Amino acid sequence: MHCPLCQSENDQKELFKTLNVFTSSGKLDKNPTQIKTTNDDGGGYCKGNNTITFTQCQDCGYIYNSIFDLNKISKEYQSEGYFSRKIVSKAMSNNIKTIKDKCLNYINKNSICLEIAPGSGDMVNALIRNVKFMYTVDPSLVSLEMENINNLKHIHGFFNFNILKDRLEHKIDFIIFRHLLEHINTPLGFLKDVVKLLENNGIIYIEVPNIEEFIEYRRFYEIFNDHCGYYQKNVLINTLQSLGCEFIDEIFLYREQHMGLFFRKNTNICDINKLNFKLFDKNIYT
Repeated sequence: MHCPLCQSENDQKELFKTLNVFTSSGKLDKNPTQIKTTNDDGGGYCKGNNTITFTQCQDCGYIYNSIFDLNKISKEYQSEGYFSRKIVSKAMSNNIKTIKDKCLNYINKNSICLEIAPGSGDMVNALIRNVKFMYTVDPSLVSLEMENINNLKHIHGFFNFNILKDRLEHKIDFIIFRHLLEHINTPLGFLKDVVKLLENNGIIYIEVPNIEEFIEYRRFYEIFNDHCGYYQKNVLINTLQSLGCEFIDEIFLYREQHMGLFFRKNTNICDINKLNFKLFDKNIYT
């Protein structure tokens, strides 16, 4: 077994294992209370038929589900029982404004932006009038909220460096992706491709769940099978530094349950000081 983030084959420590989880938290089972242990009907009352093995790399600190099954989750997302919810609350609207205001410190009317997996387009709508041009890439069709915007181009498909480099008509100086990285089971390759698409001195904004907060307050209901990886702040900083990006700013949202980190691509980084990160014990779930 090797770490998906740093590729180390040493010191992968199992923290805990949890049984009877649903393959996707977004799926509403047709028979959630029916006692079955075969097919996709779950393992009993409000139980799924999947397992999460929570594992931490002792070399880089990355925490991940070591038995994550990409094929199984992909089938779930394509099933009839799955749907994605759009929930708009006052707190969420305020957070979009907070993120927008922070982003405006690093972009202007001449900026060319790329958002990966924009969802319903909240950030696109928040930023589009403040930039020169914006691209979005997502396997879903562009939402109605983002139609008929002159300085926006939606690329229909999964993020793929080789495809994007030929489809993009501008040089990119700002890339944003929110609550995407935790769903990617090959994070190192993905981050390398993101950095390659960005101009030198360009900015990356990454927003993910804050695993340190989850563990500190024992909020283990935030751990589910859709997420294959979890990040500490310093783990992300160390990884991006190794790819030639320096940490420059941060936002913490929902009482620190989510964190947003800003990085600047700097091809002249020479001295990389690896930051400390927390290594957790097997008893964190008790």
